[in-house]
Amino acid sequence: MKTLNKASFNFFYGLNDFFKPAKRDKVIWAAFNGSPAVKDTLESLGVPHPEVGSIVLNGEIVSFEQQITNGDQVDVYPANWKLNSSTEYPLQPESPDNLRFVLDVHLGKLARIMRMLGIDTLYDSAYDDPQITEIGCREQRFILTRDIDLLKQTKIKYGHWMRNTDPINQTDEILLTFDVYSQMDPFTRCLSCNGMLRPVAKEKVADQLPPGVKKYYEKYHQCDRCQKVYWKGSHYEHMSEWLRKYYGIMEHGA
Repeated sequence: MKTLNKASFNFFYGLNDFFKPAKRDKVIWAAFNGSPAVKDTLESLGVPHPEVGSIVLNGEIVSFEQQITNGDQVDVYPANWKLNSSTEYPLQPESPDNLRFVLDVHLGKLARIMRMLGIDTLYDSAYDDPQITEIGCREQRFILTRDIDLLKQTKIKYGHWMRNTDPINQTDEILLTFDVYSQMDPFTRCLSCNGMLRPVAKEKVADQLPPGVKKYYEKYHQCDRCQKVYWKGSHYEHMSEWLRKYYGIMEHGA
């Protein structure tokens, strides 16, 4: 019987999230035939390439295409999207100036919160994986997903696997990972479609307003994409209080 080759992998910091607790911060051995690319091997272990910022093979920084051989030691470091570019993270592509996102079907509540914060966020429960991939690649949007395998597609450059499942914790995760505080502009995007909200005269949208709303409110905003109308009712007050409580921010947009 032919003996398989083996190489040791050390995953650092957030990359340990891809492993069960018993394997975190420990050497992981990969068995293989021939001399596969290091990218293929680390993804076979469960770590998608968009999450990787640097790979050090036997003490030298290498590319994803570098082949590994028996006895190699591989140290893998996560991408750091708080930095636009860095020699410390040569595998991390330069990120766009203004970060934009597209979310998978499991992240609908997160999409709504991100839009409320004014962050450009595409989401549709009808999107399938090929559509998400195509949108992410075409528009240079970060793909946010709970599906690790989705991020293993070779053409995906920007992607992040969501560690948390609770929408509030997921929001904190996005803010911490991408440092998009400067892009936050609450209540400037449509919660339904991500379009921009513009001031609109009451008489132009009067036929869309419930009688009670029409009676008590004078100022309105309308989505420039789906035409949905917004006003500062009780729901707005609840959202504003939530923003103040969790993020210490107040409206400075629409």
